[in-house]
Amino acid sequence: MDDDGTVKVYLDNELIPDAGDSLRDALGIAVAKSDTAGRVIVEAVADGVAVPGDHLADPPERAPYAGELRLVSVEPRSLVRDAFQEAGKALMEMRSTQRKIAESIHAGDTASAMNNLQDVVSTWSSTKTATEDGCSLLGLSPDEFFSTEPTSGQSPFNCLLECLGELKRAVATEDWPAIADTLEFELTEQAEDWSAKLESAAARLA
Repeated sequence: MDDDGTVKVYLDNELIPDAGDSLRDALGIAVAKSDTAGRVIVEAVADGVAVPGDHLADPPERAPYAGELRLVSVEPRSLVRDAFQEAGKALMEMRSTQRKIAESIHAGDTASAMNNLQDVVSTWSSTKTATEDGCSLLGLSPDEFFSTEPTSGQSPFNCLLECLGELKRAVATEDWPAIADTLEFELTEQAEDWSAKLESAAARLA
């Protein structure tokens, strides 16, 4: 904090003068500077401690918020690349889990299947979010980014959403045969396809 009681705000180690005393004011100015430079803020640290997510989503009005606020920005391409690589790897590793769940269901062991099912649902949910958010940062829709050639049929992303919707319906109604079929066939194929798509996309963004 400066001698006059104002917060010292840094963006990528560069001091931002007159950035205000509240977190809301500081973020507003820093985000505007980052946008102008074509970058996005990915980290916020106040007095050596990471700023809580709820404070970033809804900044408190207290002022001064901290003595020192340090913000870090990155190019969207590098952020999206890392997210796509992580999602692609997670899908590759998840294929065996999907098959094991299907095998458990076929064997009548639905309790074991349910124990592992949440991890699969969580991984697909994270993949969907990473794909949508990543494409949004690049200024494109998933269909625009991942469709490599014109098609009159269903887009790859919509096809994935349809499969995930079927899994959600089957889980909600405890339709075990449908869960097994969706995991063993449709979503195993989707995992292989989207793992390759995401890895390829990450390579293009390198």
